[in-house]
Amino acid sequence: MNYRKLHEAELTSIIRERVDSQEWWVFLPTDVTGARKLQHIEREFYWDEAGHDFDVAALPQFGFSVALGKKSRAPRERLIAFMADSTETSGYLSEIGKRDIIILSEAGHENSSRAMFAMAMLTRLYDRHFPEMN
Repeated sequence: MNYRKLHEAELTSIIRERVDSQEWWVFLPTDVTGARKLQHIEREFYWDEAGHDFDVAALPQFGFSVALGKKSRAPRERLIAFMADSTETSGYLSEIGKRDIIILSEAGHENSSRAMFAMAMLTRLYDRHFPEMN
């Protein structure tokens, strides 16, 4: 895995381009449990050579990170099946059915103030209205 520091403008451009293409999942872990769930998703769908289709951006100024994974590596049906079978990722099936953004957090906290803050900051940072917030 390669690491590099991006300026905010470059990061914004990359995320906006990927979100607008609708070819990428946006994973938004909002707590330690969410980060652990993200690790399981990464290992299942984006490991080894598939790693070039998975990016994580830490946003320390806001206290969260965002990950982008190409949907062709994790098609909706496979992602739903994986999350249904995994105790580490259960609880998010309704999210996948209607969203490109999947909030990963402790079960029952998908609509917590931290999750809503992360969505609001994502919206503000990337100047994009995410209809799934409504």
